[in-house]
Amino acid sequence: MSLESKVEDMITDAKALMDRAKELQVEGCVKLQRRIKAELAYLQKLQKSSMELKENHLRSSNLTHLRAIITTAESLPAISSLLHPFHFTDQSGNRVTLTVDVAANHGLTWVKVIARKAQAMHVIWLGEGQYGEKSVIDQAEDYIAAAADNPLKFSIPQVVFSFFNGITQPIAEKLLELGVQVKGEIIAVEGETAEDDDSDDDEEENSCHSSVSSSSSGPLHTMPPPRTECQCLNLDVTTLLAMVSALTNGRSSFRFQEPILNQQAEWERERPLLSELNKYIKGRELIACESAVRDFHAILSTVGGVEEKDRAKQLLQKVKVVADQPSDRAERLELSGRVKERAKVIFGTGDSLHAVTVTANSSFVRAAANQGVVFSVFEHESRALTEQKEKTATLLDAEDE
Repeated sequence: MSLESKVEDMITDAKALMDRAKELQVEGCVKLQRRIKAELAYLQKLQKSSMELKENHLRSSNLTHLRAIITTAESLPAISSLLHPFHFTDQSGNRVTLTVDVAANHGLTWVKVIARKAQAMHVIWLGEGQYGEKSVIDQAEDYIAAAADNPLKFSIPQVVFSFFNGITQPIAEKLLELGVQVKGEIIAVEGETAEDDDSDDDEEENSCHSSVSSSSSGPLHTMPPPRTECQCLNLDVTTLLAMVSALTNGRSSFRFQEPILNQQAEWERERPLLSELNKYIKGRELIACESAVRDFHAILSTVGGVEEKDRAKQLLQKVKVVADQPSDRAERLELSGRVKERAKVIFGTGDSLHAVTVTANSSFVRAAANQGVVFSVFEHESRALTEQKEKTATLLDAEDE
């Protein structure tokens, strides 16, 4: 087949991959589509160019890897993200970023898709590759460290390496020793040489599909064993306030002078919050760290009404106060407009105790996630203390009279 015909076939392939990528309605699918679009643009540029086509022009394409990602995502249950970046601390103590090709099982399984040829990876593992080139084992160690730094619901994600062009037996055995599941054909070391390899070179699609037919460690949808989890809920200040607020305790039919309170009152009339919270916390032990309780008291003493203070006293009798003990990964968060020291302590304490934090502080949750720290949380809408504000508010029924 001529190189011109190969380019035409690759363009057709790229367009088909784009259609398949659009069907993957998960986080990261747009990023995947952008990568395919870039490959398509490169191939179309080659097709229109007047320069002489060479094999190296086609070998630089990443279509094989992108196809393998899509094929993997289409075959696994409960895909939560594609090409998602995770931050972790490497062996040198540096904070670095690793991109997970496919996260399945609601994020509990991380899959790295590898389309390189087995013999080339073996040569690199033996230390005969290019200077500074990471071996598959080096990459596996990074994945394991990243998974440990990014638990989900207090479970460390299971790492899976899926080899679309096979993997040699010694490397497969080493990966299994490290705790990495191996997917793909296991082949002997002898065979094709490293000179035959082209990283991410384009192969026939059928070869990529057939190479995952054998497995050394069970199905990809195996769930990792969860860590021991505290059967309790860590209450944030925002939750403590919401639970005792006059708004959530039958006093939402007011028009306040403050727009934010009017909005919360409207939410409460449409979606009563206390019933939602009571349903979630039923049968669970409630804890709150010292910082949360201290700030809760400070807010109550400033803006709380008599009845709100009474409800707070009754609520705290059901809550176990624990010492501040933020986790290491919470401590690493850099302070910003949305990342306050108090929140680091409160969420970090829940994190270290493996307790889900109940909160309305969604801005902190997102800001922490942007820094690579994903906390286990139950989020709800905000409700402020409003009892004292009723003095200047108007009853909605009175407005109608």
